[in-house]
Amino acid sequence: MVVRRSVLGLCAALALRGSGAVAQVPDLPLRVAQEPVAGSPVRRASVVIDLPTAFPRVAAHLLNFQGYPSFLRRFRSARVVRRNRADTDVYFEVELPRSLGTFWFLHRMTVRRSADHLVIQGASQEGNAGLVETLVDLRRTGENTCRFSFSLYAVPTLPAHPDSVNRVLVSAVEGGAQGLHRISRTP
Repeated sequence: MVVRRSVLGLCAALALRGSGAVAQVPDLPLRVAQEPVAGSPVRRASVVIDLPTAFPRVAAHLLNFQGYPSFLRRFRSARVVRRNRADTDVYFEVELPRSLGTFWFLHRMTVRRSADHLVIQGASQEGNAGLVETLVDLRRTGENTCRFSFSLYAVPTLPAHPDSVNRVLVSAVEGGAQGLHRISRTP
């Protein structure tokens, strides 16, 4: 079966995937899962990782939307274009692999937070592609530890086999978690 919905979805997943093989974090195993989505052969990919980093430090990286290119390798730019109390619209440009070009999209990020918990829910609003849904959940688990969860659902408009899209989404959430771990460890 061929999925035809949004170039953006596949592109976003490829962008999160990184420009090459990302070194695994051997001491911090990633728990990766795929969940079915009603009416779609594409599955939502998710990852959970326990980080030996203080909650405020990781939260600061996640809330610095303009800094996403520093840990999401294919992201070339990220610019906040509108902000209100809970919603932030972020313009992203992402380089596709193998010189396939660049795509852009406006992603609405809705933030809910407390002293020990941060949730960022994202949904694409417009761009040269279509559907991308993200969910970030960060929870303090100790004085200097936290649990990071990230899920991604994206559906391309160009013909793409669902199994290929599912593999790319899994790679994207793994790369995002590993990139966040690397940048959170850096002083």
